[in-house]
Amino acid sequence: MYFMKNKKLLYLLLLIVLWQIISMIVDQPQLMPDSISIFQKFWEEMINGKLWLYAFYSFAAIIIGLSISIILSLAIALLSIKYTWSMDFFKFLNSILHPLPGIAVLPVLIIWFGVGYSSIFALIIHSVLWPILTNLFSAIETFPKTLSKVGDNYEMGILKKFIFIYIPGTMPSFIAGIKTGWARAFRAVISAEMFFGIIGSSGGIGWYLVKKRAFLDTSGIFAGLIVIILIGMFLESFIFDRIEKLTLEKWGFKI
Repeated sequence: MYFMKNKKLLYLLLLIVLWQIISMIVDQPQLMPDSISIFQKFWEEMINGKLWLYAFYSFAAIIIGLSISIILSLAIALLSIKYTWSMDFFKFLNSILHPLPGIAVLPVLIIWFGVGYSSIFALIIHSVLWPILTNLFSAIETFPKTLSKVGDNYEMGILKKFIFIYIPGTMPSFIAGIKTGWARAFRAVISAEMFFGIIGSSGGIGWYLVKKRAFLDTSGIFAGLIVIILIGMFLESFIFDRIEKLTLEKWGFKI
C-alpha cells in the first residue's frame, strides 16, 4: 500500500533491480558494475566528502549564474513592456543565440574570459537566459490588455504594474522557463568542466567524472551520476514545487 502511494520510490526500486539483473547477465564489472558496487562507491565518496565537494562547486556556480540570468530576464522583460522595439530586438537575438549549444560557444568564452568561473557564469547565462525570455515574451504577447488597463486606472507606474500585474500573470511561463534553463545550465556546466577541467580549488562534478573515467573507475562514474540525479530531484521536488505552491497554486493558476 505504501509503495502504491509512492510510485516514484517503486519505480526506483524496479530500476535498481532491473540494473542488477542486466549487470549479472553482462557479467563485466568494468563495463557495467552491479547496483551494490555502485552504491558502495557512492557511500565511500560521501563519507570522505570529496564527491559532495565537487558537486558543491558545480551547484554554486549554477545557482549564481541562474540568479544573474533571472535578474537579466526580468530587466529585459520590463524594458520590452515599456518599449516595443526592444522586444523585437531581443526576439531577434533570441532567434540567433537560443539554438546555439553552450558547448559550441565555450571556446569563444574561454578566449574572452579565460579558464575559470567567469567563463562558467557566461556559459550559464547563455544557456538560461534565452529559454526564460522565450517563455516570458510569449506570455507578455498574450497577456490580457484589460489587466494592464486596470493598473492604468489605479495610476500605477510601469514598474509597479510589472511587479504586481505582469509578474504574477506571467509566472507559469516564467517558472517553466527557469526549469528549462536550469536543466540546460547543469548540462552546460558539466560539459564545460569536462572540456577544460578544474574550476574553483578542486573542480566540479564534471571534472570528477573525467578523473574517474581516466582511472577506469566505472563505479565512481555512476556515483557521480547519482549525485547529479539527486541534485536535480532536490530542485524539482523541494525548490520548484515549493515555488509553485507559493505562487501558481496560491493564485489559482495550477489545479
